[in-house]
Amino acid sequence: MASAIALALTFGMFFLGSRVQFGKESISEETQSQFIAEVVLKLNQIRAAQGVADAAADPEIQAWLESELPTFTEEGVVRIEPLLEALPEAFQNVTNAAARTITAKRLEDLQTQIEFWADGYLPDTRLVATRLYRADRGRIGCALVAAKRVPKFDLARLNDGATEFYNECKHCGEPHLGSLSKVHLALAVSCPHCGEAYDLLAADMFGRYHRAHDYLEGMSPPPGVGSGAESRFDEMMAIWKKAVESCRYAVDLGGSNGEKDTWQRPSETYSFRNGDCEDSSLMLADWLIARGFDARVAIGQALAQGGHAWVVVRLHDKQYLLETTMNEVPQMPPEPVVAKGRYQPQFLFDRRNLYFPSGPRRDVIDYFSPSGWKPLTYERQAWEVPSYARGFLDEEF
Repeated sequence: MASAIALALTFGMFFLGSRVQFGKESISEETQSQFIAEVVLKLNQIRAAQGVADAAADPEIQAWLESELPTFTEEGVVRIEPLLEALPEAFQNVTNAAARTITAKRLEDLQTQIEFWADGYLPDTRLVATRLYRADRGRIGCALVAAKRVPKFDLARLNDGATEFYNECKHCGEPHLGSLSKVHLALAVSCPHCGEAYDLLAADMFGRYHRAHDYLEGMSPPPGVGSGAESRFDEMMAIWKKAVESCRYAVDLGGSNGEKDTWQRPSETYSFRNGDCEDSSLMLADWLIARGFDARVAIGQALAQGGHAWVVVRLHDKQYLLETTMNEVPQMPPEPVVAKGRYQPQFLFDRRNLYFPSGPRRDVIDYFSPSGWKPLTYERQAWEVPSYARGFLDEEF
């Protein structure tokens, strides 16, 4: 509680020496800062009695309220609705905003009414700001604002249980609020302004989310696989065959009804010797990239299979679609132009980038077109395995 008061008083010192005029008489900034400190103290007494975490004065919202309140005031009356409409435009990461005004003949009477301001001690309103002003009929007024700031999106926060975030679209640059829930699924994060997806996340077997390209951990194929091939094409075929032989297809638990779809790292898939389409595709792509092939994982729709994952490789000016859920590989992999209509990629990724379509999403025949796929670069995140799972992953299968 003392820390909240200290914050408010420190903030008040920032404005000390200036004065505001709302009518014939001014209200000193020393009075303003003392009043916000008393508001925070009173609210936190009520919050503590209700078992709610402390609130604190927000210096940025406080400064905004100081400068903008006159624009919402006419003849000593503050218009609350325009104020609330302007607040999220000024602070894109503010939510749950509420405001009200109180007027009284004396400053002391205002202080006694704070306990009736219910928005000030709700659990979701942790930040407050207030501004005194000269109201109509010679009264003194107080504008009160309560709000919540949403943190910028962060995978660590998501994995720690946070659901509300603030982010900026990597396509149009517009900031927006959003929510993500841990549902053990691959999640495409989309922008509400331009409607385009700009991030791709997936849960591992322990329910922790990672960006799609972080699953490509840098694993090489087993020693000797394809190393003696006469051509790069033969080397690719040998690696493809080994990946298919090394992973028995297994549907995720709950995957058939869409409730769960977890991803495995290539090293996990090779250790378990089973996985579904994205698990084996991740392993194959990682092996190919380790050998210098230009390979990407594709996530999208496949005819008669629904949601699906596969690998695409560009070699000698040709592109090949490599399936990993078959019993054996064919002598010649299909090219996108032949398989169009059967495969509809929605997202691509390699170890460097995530790729999002910037053109028509049907009948894709070029998986490497700069004009058809927009690369978005995210910093790769260090992989952390929960301590309780380390022994499990070390077991032999």
